[in-house]
Amino acid sequence: NKNTVKVAVSSYSKDLKDPFNPKILGQLEITGYSDYLYLWDDTHLLGIGQESDPETGIMTGAKLSMFNIEDPLNIYEENKYVVEGESSYFNTAYKALLLDNEKNIIGLGITRDYYKDENDDDLNTDYELTGDVIWNYNYVTENDYMIFSYNSDTGFSLNLTDIISSVDDFIHYSVYMSIADVRGMYIGDYVYIVVPDAGIKVYDINTYKPVCQINYDLADEKKDVLLEDNKQSKSDEEGDNKEDKNNKKNNKKNKKSEKRDKDKNETEN
Repeated sequence: NKNTVKVAVSSYSKDLKDPFNPKILGQLEITGYSDYLYLWDDTHLLGIGQESDPETGIMTGAKLSMFNIEDPLNIYEENKYVVEGESSYFNTAYKALLLDNEKNIIGLGITRDYYKDENDDDLNTDYELTGDVIWNYNYVTENDYMIFSYNSDTGFSLNLTDIISSVDDFIHYSVYMSIADVRGMYIGDYVYIVVPDAGIKVYDINTYKPVCQINYDLADEKKDVLLEDNKQSKSDEEGDNKEDKNNKKNNKKNKKSEKRDKDKNETEN
């Protein structure tokens, strides 16, 4: 079943100094698993993946884990954060992740699939839903871009949830758009969330309050490009026509001058 995993997954720390005789130094069993591991600092390893029910092994949501690896003989899951939802998953494509320990940014896209109680407008989830969704009977799919920070004492903090799939939001994009196309980046004191062919949203990196947004319509953009191309082509064509006229005029002058010189020579002879 694609929605089930092992109840517990083992993680190991290994000594590879002698490649012909590797040794297991420590072992850790956790619920769920990590699709992607990232060295956060010298003593922490960030895991991005799935959480599972400890009794049934059924996936219960997307999961961030921070493993303490300071002591290779005693590695442990220091903190975790689970975004609950049926078949929810983070996009772990390398270039789609925004990970920076110095800025304390963990940015990544997430797709959430879950059921809604038809008799309950509140979606029976502690995760706030603020954008448009597509309903298939009582099944909901949602794409978001989320940014977290991490503190060893307090764990993961969700600083920003940007709805990508909302039809009435700034992006005007279908919920079925691949979250893999979305990118997060920062320049100076600003974070940019970029959705190809749709828009860009800018946030303050310290407060995560919206600063500005850029909306654009690809059809209009293509139209503008075509107009510019047409203007340039017309300008080039006019330039070519003008040059042809000048060449013809100069050729005519040259022919007249040659005829005068010829007539003059004949008269002198």
